[in-house]
Amino acid sequence: MQDDCVVRDRPPVPAARASAEARRSLSDAPHPTPAPPGPGDLELPAIPDVLLEHRPGEDRRDLIVVCSPSRRFILYRHAFPGDALYVSDLKGFYYLAVARKLARELVRFIERGGYERVLFLGTSKGGFGALLLTRLCARLRPDRTFRALAFSPQVRLHPLNPDLYFPSYRRLRRVARARFAMRAALRLHGDVSRVADASNVHATVVYATENPTDLAEANRLGGRNLRKLPIAGTSHGSVLYFTLQGRPESYVRGRIARIYARAKRRGQDHDQDLFASRPKDPEQFVREIMLAPSYLPTLEGLLQEALAAAPRPLSTGERMTASIRRLAQIAGGACRGFSRERQVKGHPSGGRPAGAKNSPTRPIPKS
Repeated sequence: MQDDCVVRDRPPVPAARASAEARRSLSDAPHPTPAPPGPGDLELPAIPDVLLEHRPGEDRRDLIVVCSPSRRFILYRHAFPGDALYVSDLKGFYYLAVARKLARELVRFIERGGYERVLFLGTSKGGFGALLLTRLCARLRPDRTFRALAFSPQVRLHPLNPDLYFPSYRRLRRVARARFAMRAALRLHGDVSRVADASNVHATVVYATENPTDLAEANRLGGRNLRKLPIAGTSHGSVLYFTLQGRPESYVRGRIARIYARAKRRGQDHDQDLFASRPKDPEQFVREIMLAPSYLPTLEGLLQEALAAAPRPLSTGERMTASIRRLAQIAGGACRGFSRERQVKGHPSGGRPAGAKNSPTRPIPKS
């Protein structure tokens, strides 16, 4: 389930026009239009299949890169303490296909803007994108600190993860079997479980303890510079516990009703992941949100904590261990990967049905 703090749902635009389209007038939005960019504002890079929009904030020293899990920008109405850079992967491929190029362009953007602190924020597969881009940017600029705040992120996409039920994940696996570039990107970047091993990275991960997928993915995460914030809830949309915090119950019920109605919509705007991840009992979801302020910080407080978090430097032995683990992860993923998947329908143990031919050239089974 995704955040309800969204302003608009854009149709796909050609890749070369993505950034230009994002900078057009927002007169169709139901909230006040921000001031037009000044002459000193930064120009956004043009990246195929990526939609970007930059919004200046009060504190121009901080940059929050908001990674959306869908075409729609999340937290678009939220007033961030610093500049906000909204990012959307129009293809819905967990930012894998554009990860390297996007990370390089983001580093240039950050340096041109002179930002002192940078935080990558995302939910669900946008949370995976936030963790991935944090890791890649940290490798490109080991002399500066990068931070991540991920709500219910997917953590391991490769090898095959049986805990991920999202339609977008099954689509990603199908595309990777057909396209070499996507298959290579999935093998190389499909696991962000050790992102907090880097000495210049700090990651904060929020997850719902009563959601089996959230809990399983959170348990995969590790690293010295990792903070986990569990929520006593059932919803995959853990960001909602913060965005709806402190609101009257009637307002919360109205928002939840709109989210469920949007999940049922069919057609071009239908979000299958949203439909698949919504809690079955909306009343329980409302009760969980109303109880959240008793033990959770506000979203503003959480953002400030994440921005101020300082990673602890790693010792020589820890850096060597992290490097060895990373090499083993890459090698193991390449070897196990697609060639050893044995997920056959009706055979959850992974074995082949009786009578199957033992052929080394057998087509890769579907996820």
